[in-house]
Amino acid sequence: MKKIVLSLILTLTICTLGFSIWVVKLSLSEDLTYKPRSLIHFVLTDPLLKDLPTAAGAEIINYRYSAADGTKPQLSKVIWHTPQGTSTQQALLNDYLQQNGFAQHSKFIYRKADIELTLEINEMANNIIAVLIQPI
Repeated sequence: MKKIVLSLILTLTICTLGFSIWVVKLSLSEDLTYKPRSLIHFVLTDPLLKDLPTAAGAEIINYRYSAADGTKPQLSKVIWHTPQGTSTQQALLNDYLQQNGFAQHSKFIYRKADIELTLEINEMANNIIAVLIQPI
């Protein structure tokens, strides 16, 4: 019984230490690229990006996070691959953002209060990148 308790304590200590190292490494990282449904996705991804719709046939390739540093604002990105072209995903995002109170300031820039979301379209690769700029 004593061996079981000691083994359990050792296992919990190692897991806690490993998780603590992961959290410190995560908090000190300036730029991260991660997949949907990863643990980092649940920790770092802004709810606005999590709620953006995805068109049928499109898929989220990955997310990117860039921490605020000095005068540089925090950036969060979601990247879609759209095999059938970008127009459907682009229209879906445009409708969703306008329905949720974002004003369209130019063809690809949307603003709501102090939040800015920019769409970057790459027609050659059939990719759309939504860039969320958080104020400092």
